[in-house]
Amino acid sequence: MTVAAGAVLYVAWPSGDDSSGKTGAHPSPSNTQVAQKNPIAPATKEQAAALNAILDASVDTRRILAGALGRAGKCKTLPQAIQGFQVVAQRRQNQLVRTRNLQVDKLANGERLRASLTEALTASLQVDQVLLQWAQQNQPRCHGRPKPGAAQVPGRAPIEQRATAAKKKFVVLWNPVAKRTGQPLRNWQRV
Repeated sequence: MTVAAGAVLYVAWPSGDDSSGKTGAHPSPSNTQVAQKNPIAPATKEQAAALNAILDASVDTRRILAGALGRAGKCKTLPQAIQGFQVVAQRRQNQLVRTRNLQVDKLANGERLRASLTEALTASLQVDQVLLQWAQQNQPRCHGRPKPGAAQVPGRAPIEQRATAAKKKFVVLWNPVAKRTGQPLRNWQRV
């Protein structure tokens, strides 16, 4: 019974060949050419995966930042916001170190990728530090809500604009590499 079921599956399973009934195990010439024309070296895939891991860590850090910003809206939760900003700044610093030490020689535009990601992470870290300093300065004299609010922290907006510009530049370079190496495509908000 098992042999018969296996034979039915073998005959009925679509092979992707034309319907002429040929059951050869040899790839078609066009498939062979594609496989030989565009092989991706394991080192290239590894470097892309390592870079993508940093991007995933950055996205996780943004989630922590969002929580800290939410807690920064009230004086009674400002201590938790400060802790959140500290964690974010430390994680961002770690991501910068990882980016600087990353091997990118096998990636298309590898050094440009590293430079734009470094620029984005550096600007993001500067925003994190501005927010941390603002929260720490507000905590001792805070009643009700911090003033100014986190959205109006002096110096924050131009640094965020720099970070956004660098992230947009990065994804233009990253997405072709990601597509070729099987990594996820990203928009600038996912850097």
